[in-house]
Amino acid sequence: MKLDRVHRIVSCVFLLALTSTGANAQDGQEKLFSGLNLALDLGIQDSPFEDEGTDVFVGLFAGYRQQFDNNVTVGIEGGGASASGLDGFWDVVGSVGYVAGEKRNHHFYLNAGYLDAGQFLGQDSNGLLVSIGYEAAISKHWGLRAQASFADLSRRAGDPEVITNGSFTFTRTHPEVDNMLLFSLGLTYRF
Repeated sequence: MKLDRVHRIVSCVFLLALTSTGANAQDGQEKLFSGLNLALDLGIQDSPFEDEGTDVFVGLFAGYRQQFDNNVTVGIEGGGASASGLDGFWDVVGSVGYVAGEKRNHHFYLNAGYLDAGQFLGQDSNGLLVSIGYEAAISKHWGLRAQASFADLSRRAGDPEVITNGSFTFTRTHPEVDNMLLFSLGLTYRF
């Protein structure tokens, strides 16, 4: 249900951006935030599992973004990360943003999509991911970005599971999965 609502919202935002007028465009201004891009991120995440603390992650992400004459951007990005306390995670997001500054080299954006952080004791931890970010173009191809994300991974503790192995019987209860916060800094390359 939540992913269906996210899909509708992202689709509406893309449609609005595509139909916007170019009234704010400056003729001859280079569009620094259009095209294919890669990002290498380093960050920290608050573990989605109780009492697990904070983990460090390194991620590689790829996407495509279009910057329009009115300096609105829309795009899609996906990738994965390896985290110290988890097996890692992957995500796919839609993005909408705005390019500002005299040289049009400051990009402010919002992402919404899906994050999958794998399983913990047989329990899925996936859900809605929302991010806010900033990217500065330091040259035609290179940029630096900072991003803060919130993942809604909330799951209630599962019913106890009785496991029998030969002469041993024990009960396992799945833990509650909390929400996850991620903060990252990254280096981007635009083709």
